[in-house]
Amino acid sequence: MSTQEARRSVADELRAIGELLATRDLPLDLLTAAVAQLGATRTALAAVPERRRWYETGDEGEHAAEISRAYHDEHGPVRGFANPVAPPLVVQPVRRTAAGGPVEARARLGVLYEGPPRIVHGGWVAALFDEVLALVQRDAGVGGVTARLTVRYRRPTPVGAELELRSWIDDDQGRAVVAKATCHAEGELVAEAEAQFVRLPRRT
Repeated sequence: MSTQEARRSVADELRAIGELLATRDLPLDLLTAAVAQLGATRTALAAVPERRRWYETGDEGEHAAEISRAYHDEHGPVRGFANPVAPPLVVQPVRRTAAGGPVEARARLGVLYEGPPRIVHGGWVAALFDEVLALVQRDAGVGGVTARLTVRYRRPTPVGAELELRSWIDDDQGRAVVAKATCHAEGELVAEAEAQFVRLPRRT
């Protein structure tokens, strides 16, 4: 097992533990034992020297976009495989015929992301949109920041359903770029989103 695989496996176990905490009536003795085991693991992990953030290495330069994407693929709060908070959102490999081609992704949000009974919390639906919309504008070379994000919830997003998201550039107005996205659950449209991104001045 590689270091990357091991990190991702740890995150998978922590996600699973979170779901068990949310769905089981656990006895005190089992919880007490778990606290001791997890505390020992945390202490061991904390003893390892802290690494610099991807933007603190001084190596990013012209490759900042690629380095940022690799970091968020691994540790990002929405799609990071090694981040136990992330569902994660899995970006599908798509053969793009031109810059600004669509981004497609999948996710399955379990009980940890539940708002109303059996329904995904709307904030997490918005977070998924924010991620795929940011990806499509960055991949198109816009490199902008979000100025506005609007989400239209057409129907409840069910917990545990296979979600399919698709985003694309809708309009490039120069300084401002508009991107749109859809989210389907088991083939049914559950939400739509539109975002405006503002280009940042290029550093010289």
